[in-house]
Amino acid sequence: MVKKIPIRFESDTFKVSSDEILVLKKRYCDNCTICKGTRIFDDANNLVKCECLNQFNAAYTLAHANIPVAFRELTSQDIDECFRQENREYFHRVQLYTQQQDKALETGFGLFLQGTNGSGKSFIATIILKHALRKGYSGYFILMSDLINASFEALSNAEVRKDLEKLVVQTDFLVIDKIDKGFRDQNDNIQKMLLPLFKKRCDYFKKPLIVTSNVAKGSIAQTVGKTIAAMFTERLTEITFTGNYRPQILDKLEEDFFQTGTATFTSNSYITPEDKKTGND
Repeated sequence: MVKKIPIRFESDTFKVSSDEILVLKKRYCDNCTICKGTRIFDDANNLVKCECLNQFNAAYTLAHANIPVAFRELTSQDIDECFRQENREYFHRVQLYTQQQDKALETGFGLFLQGTNGSGKSFIATIILKHALRKGYSGYFILMSDLINASFEALSNAEVRKDLEKLVVQTDFLVIDKIDKGFRDQNDNIQKMLLPLFKKRCDYFKKPLIVTSNVAKGSIAQTVGKTIAAMFTERLTEITFTGNYRPQILDKLEEDFFQTGTATFTSNSYITPEDKKTGND
């Protein structure tokens, strides 16, 4: 495992909010039945760190990487089997890429994940990113629209501008989601700010970039411009997914809600077994 000091963001635009940190502490540590919220416990007269602290740190790592909450606890096992078989060849490529992330970081080799809505591009990108985080690399997930908004902020905020450069240039594995959305028609100042950062990342530092797009790589120049499109052509291999990865997730939700419940429905309302005992309706 590679041990690196995480990139430290200073601006509220990129760092984990204090409210989210409090939520994570409450979930993993404050309500811990082993250490009672102290984060340590006495084990045969030796003070040791409680496991809840490891769980908090793991959750904080995902939050620090800005991985969407909906994807944080999902794994490749949550992908629908029919979808997996339909995209078997490309899943194999993703697996090989995650197994060789050291080499990807050395060469700057990245991925262009393409497909229609619901084809699992963003989800698969987070799986790759979480694997890099577990190996000790730095990583970050950001929507293209949020990257553009941060660029607008950076025009008048030095702290955001400094963090933006850290994000684009220093992060080991950067995922830009929906890169085909929002970049076109931006003003010249945004173009002038982002283009040099992308050039530093791709050409000078040769760090891998993982992007998702509904538009094929061959047509992306119409959205992001010829200069960035040329960087993609040189450094990013295209992987196209088809179908819908979500049915299995929906099946689990339906099972949790409808197959394990005990509510009894009437014509105009529903009552639970507890309501029957108390006469409530």
